[in-house]
Amino acid sequence: MEDFFLKYIVSKIHSAWSLVFGLVVGIFAFATIDGFVEKVILDVSVRFSVFGILLLLWVLYWAHYRFCLPKNKKNKVGLVIAIYAESNHEEKRLKTDLISQLQKSIYDQGFGETINVIVVKNHISENIKDLKGINKIHKKVRGHFYLYGKVKRRNDGQNTYFLDLDGMVVHRPIDIQLSSALAQDFVTVLPKQVSFFEAVEFKGFKFTADIVYLAVKYITGVAAYLSGDPYLAIKLHTNLRDEFNKFRPLPPHLQTIRDKSNLLLSDEELLIARSYYFKNDLTNTDLWLGKCFQTNPNNYGGFLLKAIKEFQIDKNPQLALQSIKSAKKYAKATSEWRYSEAFLRFWSDDYPAAIKACEKINNTSYRGEEYTMAEVEAFNLDLLKDTNINKPQLYFWLGYINYKKKNNLPKSLEYFEEFEKKSTSAMTILKQKSSPYLREIRKTMGI
Repeated sequence: MEDFFLKYIVSKIHSAWSLVFGLVVGIFAFATIDGFVEKVILDVSVRFSVFGILLLLWVLYWAHYRFCLPKNKKNKVGLVIAIYAESNHEEKRLKTDLISQLQKSIYDQGFGETINVIVVKNHISENIKDLKGINKIHKKVRGHFYLYGKVKRRNDGQNTYFLDLDGMVVHRPIDIQLSSALAQDFVTVLPKQVSFFEAVEFKGFKFTADIVYLAVKYITGVAAYLSGDPYLAIKLHTNLRDEFNKFRPLPPHLQTIRDKSNLLLSDEELLIARSYYFKNDLTNTDLWLGKCFQTNPNNYGGFLLKAIKEFQIDKNPQLALQSIKSAKKYAKATSEWRYSEAFLRFWSDDYPAAIKACEKINNTSYRGEEYTMAEVEAFNLDLLKDTNINKPQLYFWLGYINYKKKNNLPKSLEYFEEFEKKSTSAMTILKQKSSPYLREIRKTMGI
């Protein structure tokens, strides 16, 4: 009977009956050894106090095991595994093969200091069946990626493992829409249902662990990029395309993620190139811009930065215009390139083309355009501070942006008046536009 209690306690340590059985076994054990302990501790009250403390320690241990959750380490990306195993056998296989393989991959690739694998106890994982359950434990665990589901073994002609997986991403510092996109990509990469014969259980669990590892690398890299840490993002995404290609054949949904990883890597390299450019470190700017185009020759943002460098550093506005034309080919739902094109047309005194570019800007819009306009205005004002630059047409350009796009009448009035004061006879075509604009602005402002 005692053996039965002990086996039950070990196998079902989280259950209330284990608590009771543990106390019963403890009391019987203490009663058995009391005669021996009496020779050492003569005082009955002291002996009972010692036994009581030991029983209390058992209660505290049981409560800790049943209710306490592990917590993610500070400054680490938490990968939380909450997969329920139906029996001790499946639980051992899960820990020995899938989780250990996942941890091995993380450490072998040098990400042990970045990614922290957190394993939720089996009896707690049993109650996690949806996002509501994940949100409940997240308050204590504070992880970033949650892998949950169930592993079971069935006799389907021969013993077969069935693994059902789902995932969730929690990344608070970024925009909700971006966080939702991350979660969608994470779930897309995960194998939702995997089955394999017990005879090849190691290979089956290893395949699952490898896919989970790639999913975590990909999503962690995206999160790092969006959080402003391109170096970590590059570390995670370098060679990721080749790692995906090891799976043959690669399912279509994984092909999409694989291709995304390369585009992201190029953008991450571009982010570093930009940071060096604004530090006036042109050597590293060229180095990282070269890497950006090597990874993705069609990088839209890369051509925009290239155009800025060609204009400001190389003093070659025509070459910059060619780069903007290249950017135009690869622009999708964004139109920053139009602002660059319009500016270069104004700068090159090509006023008909500049007006045409302005009209197209007025007829289009895109998310984040307000940031582009702020950058454009600051950039042009800095140029106009230079006494060696005589480009009054830039005041027209600033007036147009403030009037047509920002609806800032006082500023547009100021810029258009400055343009007309300093314009030359070569700028008649612009003045034919600015004069009516000024009348409209003054009328609206009641001047």
